[in-house]
Amino acid sequence: MAFPRSLKSIITLTTLAIFMGGLWSLSYFASRMLREDMERLLGEQQFSTASIVADQINYHLESRLKALDVAATQSSRAMQDGPAGMQDFIEQRMTLQGLFNGGLIVLDAGGTAIAEVPLATGRRGANFLNIEEVAITLREGKGTVTRAIMSKTLNSPAFGIQVPIHDSRGKVIGALAGITNLGQPNFLGQIANTPYGKTGGYLLIAPQHRLVVTATDKRRVMETLPAAGVNPTIDRLLAGHEGSAVMINPIGQEVLVSDKAIPVAEWILAATLPTEDAFAPIREMQRRMLLATLLLTLLAGGLTWWVLQRQLSPMSDTVEALVTMSETNQPLRPLPISRQDEIGRLIGGFNHLLETLDQRGAALKDKNEALERSNAELESFAYVASHDLREPLRNVTAFSTMLARRLEGRLDNDEQDLLTIITDAASRMDALVRDLLEVSRVGQGERTIQPVALGEALHSALESLRLQIETAGATVEAPPDLPVVMGDAEELYRVFLNAIGNALKYRHAAPPVIRVGCAPDGPAAWRFQIHDNGIGIETGHGYEERIFGLFQRLHQRDEYGGGTGIGLPICRKIIIRHGGQVWVESEGLGKGMSFIFTLPMNDSGLELRSAEGQSTAFS
Repeated sequence: MAFPRSLKSIITLTTLAIFMGGLWSLSYFASRMLREDMERLLGEQQFSTASIVADQINYHLESRLKALDVAATQSSRAMQDGPAGMQDFIEQRMTLQGLFNGGLIVLDAGGTAIAEVPLATGRRGANFLNIEEVAITLREGKGTVTRAIMSKTLNSPAFGIQVPIHDSRGKVIGALAGITNLGQPNFLGQIANTPYGKTGGYLLIAPQHRLVVTATDKRRVMETLPAAGVNPTIDRLLAGHEGSAVMINPIGQEVLVSDKAIPVAEWILAATLPTEDAFAPIREMQRRMLLATLLLTLLAGGLTWWVLQRQLSPMSDTVEALVTMSETNQPLRPLPISRQDEIGRLIGGFNHLLETLDQRGAALKDKNEALERSNAELESFAYVASHDLREPLRNVTAFSTMLARRLEGRLDNDEQDLLTIITDAASRMDALVRDLLEVSRVGQGERTIQPVALGEALHSALESLRLQIETAGATVEAPPDLPVVMGDAEELYRVFLNAIGNALKYRHAAPPVIRVGCAPDGPAAWRFQIHDNGIGIETGHGYEERIFGLFQRLHQRDEYGGGTGIGLPICRKIIIRHGGQVWVESEGLGKGMSFIFTLPMNDSGLELRSAEGQSTAFS
């Protein structure tokens, strides 16, 4: 799908992108802040609820601990009467029995049960010193609350509250314990039976043992929490931090948790609520905000498009008119101005520019026509002058040569040098006039356009240069087949003649090697290259273009013969007249040069022809 390139589309999309970026950023920011505020408010509300429930549990535990402590104080005399006395004592404490649904137990100083209510539990004679909290009570003489354990006699989770029994001298002689059966209705029923929210609940945790004492979710009763280091949030809560936090609980559910300490038992009450339930209102609000943002985005995009369509329609009409005039080659004419605003002034300025360009174009056309007439007259003059001068110069050259032969031996050295200078000057002048005549002749008169076998044109050029090739000891390599093109045979012959002659002239002391190559250049042209190992030219100074200027020589005249600097300009003029291109390439002085040109492929369908049926090579 192509990206829209119209001004209207670009402005609409840019404006829409900016608006959407701001709107969606604001929506995201508001949604995030709303969630954070909601999380904070819900956390505070949930912590308040957890605090109330924790205070209630603490009150119940404290009242039971005090009731046991009062009974223990009264039981010191009965303790002296042995197990039977203690059995009678606790059986008579009906109010105390009502506080503990798992019964009462009396322990001696060694931790062995000597009395119990009810008798059917069969706990008498069992030793409970292995329970850490019981051992602390008997050893330190203070009341404690045990962690939840699986009671074999009750066949369900249970925990105990125990207080010491002192004799008259204050020595610990036993303990009185009340058992709460977590498997039966008990004073912790608010935790076990009351959910928090729709899907939340409570957990009563013994942090010293990382153990869930009881919970609303029965699956989590007696659950051991993850070890330290596994869940940093749980570690922080168990370390005594009170407050609220969002965390992943041990069953893999994201919850909002609030915890409050229960000082009497050194437990923690945690209220938990799944975030899916807690943040349901904020998610609904986020959904509505998203929908509103989407609708505002579409509205803004449509409104921007409509405004731009209305404001930019004159510019669009102007562009269409210009494209139509350009494609149909119609003359440029002033464009209509529909309203006088910024766009109207822009079109008016453009119309003024068109008028100025039209005036300058007419003036330039007149100058071009005058220049073409001047060039034609100059070429005609050069052709006539060169033609008329050539015969006298030939006579001067011939007569000076004849005079030098007749006076040979009769002239002194100075006279002989003067005669030689005259002869050389006449020869150079003759060569210059011949080249001028040649460059003037290109483009004069009718050309003979016909199929030209370039292999034959190359072979003819090499025959004409045979003497120079042999004198230089040069090697010329060419492919066995060159294509047939439509053109003027004589002019294309001149291209090969001048290009190869130039390579022979600007050579090193080593024997020249000249390679002629040909290959397709795209689907409709041939590319030819004449490469030599000669002196080359400097790169980076514009010499590649200057070398095609008339009378341009990039090397000293006396060092490389008396060339006129017209050969390559003639080649360029011929190639351009044939619809091709021409240029030179060189890697620098002393690294040779490549003369490269292209010619259109022959449309006549003629096959490649070989120059005399074999590779063309002279050496």
